[in-house]
Amino acid sequence: MNKSNDLEKSICQIIKIYYKQKYKIVVKTNDKTLLSNLDAMLWTFEQISFIPHCTRDNFDKDASVLLCDDKYDYDADNYNVLFNLNMEEKEKNNDFQILIEIVTQNKSQKDYAREKYTYYKNNNLDIKYENL
Repeated sequence: MNKSNDLEKSICQIIKIYYKQKYKIVVKTNDKTLLSNLDAMLWTFEQISFIPHCTRDNFDKDASVLLCDDKYDYDADNYNVLFNLNMEEKEKNNDFQILIEIVTQNKSQKDYAREKYTYYKNNNLDIKYENL
């Protein structure tokens, strides 16, 4: 398995944690390939279960997980977890109970994650840590 697949599987595992706790989750990224891969993996990453979800193309207001990009206008009031996979964009919306970000071992991404951390702390956004 390559690093991209490992990261995608880890993302699916984190989504599963919050899904099983009955949270409604928005997964946001501008990486169309990642969105497509996550869409497929959430149906198949485990043999005995799947995570029902929707995308902007097949939106279902009752779905617990929404995969979308920044341009999609979703109602943030319907979700309590934001999984921001935009590696270089800070989330400015603090309407979510939980904000999740991924920090990889890539040095430039790690440096930017530190900037995001400072931004979130300065704007009173709680930060949740998950070890992979």
